[in-house]
Amino acid sequence: MSIIDDALKKVQDNLAERKEKDFSKTYQKLHGYQGDQENIVSGQTRKKIIWCKNVYVVLCILCVIGGGIYMAYDHYGLSPLHLKPESSNQKNLPVQPDKPSLPVQQKAVPPKTDRPELAASEREKITEQVSSSKPELSKQKNLPVQPDKPSLPAQQKAVPLKADQPELVHTDKKETTEQYKKGLNFYEQGNYKEAMDWYHKAAAKGHAVAQFNIGLMYSKGQGVEQDYDEAVDWYRKAAKQGNAEAQLNIGDMYSKGLGVEQDYDEAVQWYRKAAKQGLSQAQFKLGEKYENGQGIYQDYEKAAKWYRKAAEQGNAEAQNSMGIMYIKGQGVKRDYKEALQWCRNAAKQEYLQAQYNLGTIYSKGLGTEQDYNKAVKWYRKAAERGYAQSQTILGLMYSKGQGVEQDYKEAVNWYRKAAEQGYVKAQFNLGVMYSEGQGVEQDDTKAANWYRKAAEGGYAHAQAMLGFIYHKGQGVEQDNKEAVKWYRKAAENGVDYAKEALASLEE
Repeated sequence: MSIIDDALKKVQDNLAERKEKDFSKTYQKLHGYQGDQENIVSGQTRKKIIWCKNVYVVLCILCVIGGGIYMAYDHYGLSPLHLKPESSNQKNLPVQPDKPSLPVQQKAVPPKTDRPELAASEREKITEQVSSSKPELSKQKNLPVQPDKPSLPAQQKAVPLKADQPELVHTDKKETTEQYKKGLNFYEQGNYKEAMDWYHKAAAKGHAVAQFNIGLMYSKGQGVEQDYDEAVDWYRKAAKQGNAEAQLNIGDMYSKGLGVEQDYDEAVQWYRKAAKQGLSQAQFKLGEKYENGQGIYQDYEKAAKWYRKAAEQGNAEAQNSMGIMYIKGQGVKRDYKEALQWCRNAAKQEYLQAQYNLGTIYSKGLGTEQDYNKAVKWYRKAAERGYAQSQTILGLMYSKGQGVEQDYKEAVNWYRKAAEQGYVKAQFNLGVMYSEGQGVEQDDTKAANWYRKAAEGGYAHAQAMLGFIYHKGQGVEQDNKEAVKWYRKAAENGVDYAKEALASLEE
């Protein structure tokens, strides 16, 4: 700092000299000394020269101080000014205005925090390669760069898209969707062969719904010969892609042994996959397996759990099953009012079995007042849509005159509808009407024919009745051997009077 001290000393000397001269001039004025004009002018000039020298000295001092400060910053690699970095060939490298700039030789490639800093020669090589190695922006959306991961080869780099670029559907996906839609249109028109061709085109590109539909068409024999093996293969392809409907159907195939060996365990696995995706029909089927103990340990509580999940989604079959669980007290506490509510919910969806069950609830007064009129109303709804059980019970209501006027002819009419569907109870009841001559002309032969149909269908009371008419020879030739045969079948099925009749004949 010697330079600064010397400069300050000169300023002090100049000030002292000026003070002395000012004192001399004052003294002369006080003593009347005027001096000549020349001396006065020279004195003013000398004053200006002294003032300029002082300004010069001050400026020198300021320059020295500034230079010292600059050298200090330069020594420590700092810069008090926010300088804008020089433009380079690299694009999209944001300037950080609040951070100090890097030294010039380091600006091209700022080192990453997760890798060691490169030596100077390597840094220069990278600087030269920056502009040529940077990939162009693509038009694909939502592929962010991962800056902390090693870079991929140039042709594989995933780079971000422009923010305003709309997400596009790949051409292949569009084409596949169009192929599927064409198949669906042809299917709805009943042109199954064309539908199958278009479904195959979409399925070959992995369209899961198209694969499922092909399986469905093979299962139904639409546009192709019915082939359960092929159906299973196509269901499996769609199911492996997570298609819940395909998972449900392949579960059905294993449950029924269609296209595969019957395997309840495998069926349960596929039902569970679809049920976990929230497919209500799969939840219902899984509940059935728990209720019946097929492919899994019987568990009424879990059955009720899965029935409830499906029922709460509006599945009518599950709602009906929940009603039955509440009637029987299986998996839930017995509650006829709850049963009534669930069966009513299902019945309103035109589910036939629920309409029949609701009729039975009103007929027996379970959770509500007994009401034959309401019972007949619900039985009739299901009967008119061909539900054999409801047709049979409606025939019985007409036969007894419960909720309707007694009418044997109308009873026979409903019994016949159900009997022709193979419903054994209706066949037996129709035999009774012919035996008794109620609503029809009495005819033992026709009675025997209907008893036989029901007996061969496994209905125990019809087997006992057939044993009786062979024993008595009513409508058939008398034949004790045939009588014994049918009495024995009935006895094995738990009919007590058949056991007594069989004992008397064997004595």
